Amino acid sequence: VIDNKNNHHELVDGQQRITTIIIFCLAFFYIYKYKINKFDSIHKRNFKKLSDIFMDDYDVPKREYILNVSKKYDNSFLKKVFNILKKIEDNQNMLDDKAKIDNLRNTNNSIYSEIFFYLIDKNSSEKKFLEFNYIIETIRKDLSVVKYTFETSEDAYLLFETMNSRGKELDSSELIKNFVMSKSDRNDTEDLFDKWEECVNKLSDLRNINYDVESLIKNMTELKRQKKVSKKYVFKEFKKEYREDFKHTSLVENFVNELYDKGSYIALVDSFDKEIFSKESVSILKSLFDLGIKGIYPIIFAATTVISKRLKNKKINSVDAKFLMQKFAVSLSIFSIDYFLVTKSTANSLENPIVKITNDIYRTESIEPVRNLYNKTKFDRGNLDIFFKSNTLGDSAKGKKWAKLIFKLVTHKYNIENSTFSNLIRDNVDVDHIHAKNIKSSSTCYNDVTDEYIDNIGNLMPLNLSENRSVQNMCFSEKIKNIKISDDLLKNIYLLNKSDFNTNTDFDLDEFSTKELKKKIFEKEWKNTSVINRSNEIKHSLYIYYDSLQSDNLRWLTYQNNK
Repeated sequence: VIDNKNNHHELVDGQQRITTIIIFCLAFFYIYKYKINKFDSIHKRNFKKLSDIFMDDYDVPKREYILNVSKKYDNSFLKKVFNILKKIEDNQNMLDDKAKIDNLRNTNNSIYSEIFFYLIDKNSSEKKFLEFNYIIETIRKDLSVVKYTFETSEDAYLLFETMNSRGKELDSSELIKNFVMSKSDRNDTEDLFDKWEECVNKLSDLRNINYDVESLIKNMTELKRQKKVSKKYVFKEFKKEYREDFKHTSLVENFVNELYDKGSYIALVDSFDKEIFSKESVSILKSLFDLGIKGIYPIIFAATTVISKRLKNKKINSVDAKFLMQKFAVSLSIFSIDYFLVTKSTANSLENPIVKITNDIYRTESIEPVRNLYNKTKFDRGNLDIFFKSNTLGDSAKGKKWAKLIFKLVTHKYNIENSTFSNLIRDNVDVDHIHAKNIKSSSTCYNDVTDEYIDNIGNLMPLNLSENRSVQNMCFSEKIKNIKISDDLLKNIYLLNKSDFNTNTDFDLDEFSTKELKKKIFEKEWKNTSVINRSNEIKHSLYIYYDSLQSDNLRWLTYQNNK
């Protein structure tokens, strides 16, 4: 406090704290005194304790409410607070700022109402009063006010700055952490705090990532995934609430803008827009984020914006949108592995290409810039070995799951031998990889193919058409012949087996509906090709592909050429 030589003191720091405590206690006081008609022993004791807090013996006749800290002075600020709460007529002269008066009144009314309706309830129990008795006892016995008095305001503020400083300013992470905690269920607070710290510790160990805004988004996403924090508070509502509360504070506003800009794609990936993101693309993009690959946020945000716009304008349907996003995720992953992980490049070295790709996505309103870039990468077998033998994935289960999916696609694209792929996965990622060649002879029959085998074979990459065809025909055709070919998977089959289509003209899948694609593939592209000449072989051929556009389960597909 500052002694202004005018028989009262001014608070330098602590007004809000003290005012809140006083309003809280006064609400107790009024409820006990005026609203509870039948006092039992507990109520009477509480009323006496509250009276002791707010009424000094020497001042009882006047009923002048002051804080029972010292009898040597009377703090004018606190008297104004009490008088306003007592609704005296001349309150405008005591506090110049009408907003402060309204805030004090509103706060008082809110706290009063909450306590009143909690205590004075049909189902009110003795336990409730015991809870409040504990609060009152804590205030009486544990609350202390330490007063420092200085002759000049300069000295007072100097001490305040010195004592209040903890060596560094609160960063944005503390703001968002407090916000998340405040929005969580009270019963889960302790568990939530432990989960938060666990996330922070893991992030600190993961490729030496700094605990920055990007890490915070990861924390929030993980917490929401664990259903510790409601989805609505994570991004959009967070931005709204903080903009409203801190609209005059540039620091917080800038932080929210940064958070929202970098977090928007995560919000979308977390199923805010289920029309765009398939489970496969979600898995890939999240895994890139979990692996700490930086610098790709603008590209992802641009792609989601463009695809969302095309969907909204009805240029594509939701199936096409999901397929586009899946292709984008795969393309971005291969590009990211090659540039960020295998070649040990950093985000800074790719700053210009990223800006260019992002601008090209917006300019062309397509994902072609990303696809074109990853087509130029040199992701060869040697790089795969380096990648798997490094500690890039660590012990991350998500990383292992992601690696399985990506390398199915990567190995197909670069025609890497299945044995190499199998060994890399088995030796370095600890995946139970089963290959069709494990079927030793064509004598293996349908009845010997168990459901467990069907499940385990899910680790397969798409099978080469020429590989082990007789076994496929004998064992699987009866089991799968009644399953329909999905539109999305039809596109995947076309893409993965494009070399089998002898066509001089290519077309952009993005611009074709699935109906048109079916027509093009079955009526034009497959006519008079080398594939059709192998009709006896492919009549009951099995195409195995990990199609998570519809579900996480494998789709067992067959194509009979006479259709």
